[in-house]
Amino acid sequence: MRSLSELQAKALLAKAGIPLLPVAVARTREEARRIADGMGYPVVAKIASPDILHKSDIGGVRVGVADGAQLELAWDDIMASAKHHKPDAAIDGLLIEKMAPGGGVELMAGVTRDPVFGHVMTFGLGGVYVEILRDVTRRLLPLSPEDAASMVREMRCFPVLDGARGRPLADVAALERLLLGVSEFVTANAQRIEEMDLNPIWVGARGEGALPLDAVIVERGAA
Repeated sequence: MRSLSELQAKALLAKAGIPLLPVAVARTREEARRIADGMGYPVVAKIASPDILHKSDIGGVRVGVADGAQLELAWDDIMASAKHHKPDAAIDGLLIEKMAPGGGVELMAGVTRDPVFGHVMTFGLGGVYVEILRDVTRRLLPLSPEDAASMVREMRCFPVLDGARGRPLADVAALERLLLGVSEFVTANAQRIEEMDLNPIWVGARGEGALPLDAVIVERGAA
């Protein structure tokens, strides 16, 4: 088994029609600035390494980078932190991604392969809260539209998506489409995929969409 890089994982998702923010990997500090200048600020900068899956744990992520000067500082800080915490890791560069709009809710979707039942999707509250609150629902793949709708509504935090305490209604329809798209992608590549993790998934207000902000794919039987 091997883990794909975030860029490789997102390229596969994009090919499958799953919406994503603009993203690219820069090999040098100068290239990082050119990429970010082209995307427009703010951006997110992350260490790009097949050997570092949990980037934030080693100081490998900077969010809200507002201009080129901040990006160059982020490059230096992230590279130094990666070398300190993971000195033997292969470093591809810095992944530059357009930052999601303000607001929204962070959710997650993960897929694992059960040796008996096949692929299972776990969906729920994302970011750091998934391990703390464990507000998740599960279904065997492939999902039906009814499965996707019920997974979203079974979460204890669903009122947050449904306008609780004056919050804007979340784009639940886009979220359901995303879950179905992930299900179709995994089903079409069932022999290839061992695990998959999209965390966080950003969900905006109605009409703003649902976008995976990070992606991990572990392949089976790959060299």
